[in-house]
Amino acid sequence: MEKLVYGAYEISMDGKGRVLLPREVREFWSLAADSKLKITARPDGCLILLLPDIWEREIASFKEENPENPARRRYIEAYMHYTREEKIDNTGRLMLASPLRKFSGIEPGTKVGMITGSFDRFLLMSKEVWDRHEKEIKNDAADRLWEQK
Repeated sequence: MEKLVYGAYEISMDGKGRVLLPREVREFWSLAADSKLKITARPDGCLILLLPDIWEREIASFKEENPENPARRRYIEAYMHYTREEKIDNTGRLMLASPLRKFSGIEPGTKVGMITGSFDRFLLMSKEVWDRHEKEIKNDAADRLWEQK
């Protein structure tokens, strides 16, 4: 059984583009060989942090999809174009490549925002994306409660 990840943690980036990962996040990555992970992007501005074997499974599933679906094709293109393999250093820092920082709006020397657990991956996002994400969650939850009445 794969390890389930959850929780939300506020994080920041140093002037060199490194994010200091919280202890709970670093413990999850200890499952990866040499603390390597795959980082990629979602069209909504979130960065996705995955174990390499989970990334490989997702790539295999993309090959089975219909390339004529424009929305899905854009998602897959973003996923593939922005993928990088990175390693967490001995002090628990993760370097984010410039294209990933630009895509997500995360700048060195600033408060990054949040890293959140989401089943088998973590999502890293700027404060602006986090605020939008949190608002959508609240609105969706309120809509579901209203529909149940």
